[in-house]
Amino acid sequence: MSRSAQGRWQRVAPNLALLVLLPLLLWLGDWQLDRAEQKRGLVAAHAAAAATPPTPYAAALARFTRVAAAGRWDDAHQFLLDAAVHEGQVGYRVLTPLLLADGRWLIVDRGWVPGDPARRAPPTIALQSETAAVTGLIDDFPRAGIALASADPVRDAPWPRVVLYPAVEALADALGHPVEPVLIRLDPAAADGYARGFAPDFGVSRARHLGYAATWFLLALTLVVLWLRAMFRMRGER
Repeated sequence: MSRSAQGRWQRVAPNLALLVLLPLLLWLGDWQLDRAEQKRGLVAAHAAAAATPPTPYAAALARFTRVAAAGRWDDAHQFLLDAAVHEGQVGYRVLTPLLLADGRWLIVDRGWVPGDPARRAPPTIALQSETAAVTGLIDDFPRAGIALASADPVRDAPWPRVVLYPAVEALADALGHPVEPVLIRLDPAAADGYARGFAPDFGVSRARHLGYAATWFLLALTLVVLWLRAMFRMRGER
């Protein structure tokens, strides 16, 4: 590269970096602020849900809507969600299918049960009656931070079937019929449940999103400072 071409590049490079990187860094900071606001809304919605009267279950209701549903338990085909921790102890969350009167199937999270530390046998789970009128919060099925190669229930495994981050399609395949794409977390005071009342998984916390936003904005400020230094240096050289 000739000396004149090199000089032109040195004059253009700081401006090019500012034009390309500054909007990106500001966008990333704003995106993290938006994510933080979404998390604040989720936490507030969850906190307020317990005091709201339940609405009849319907498709496409928002997460943490408190709903009521009546149907028949399928106690012969239950799932145990593995690696569930409660008060420092590892156990399972009991996921039980509920057949509604209109033929749809819901998966109800009935709460947490302790597991055998040696994992010799699954816990004993039971239901007080065949039919139920449940109330609870709509929630998402738990998902892994990184997609697992195989998180589906083993087709020939005995019941109750131990699962880890199961896809809705995998649960439906194991049961032999479609299931609704949401989970119902049973109210703490409802019958036929185990330990409940703990907060759901909100993913990355609001505070962490704010920390990420501050990092992106600080990088943007650093970029502007470096650009100003480059401009002053070039002016001094001229």
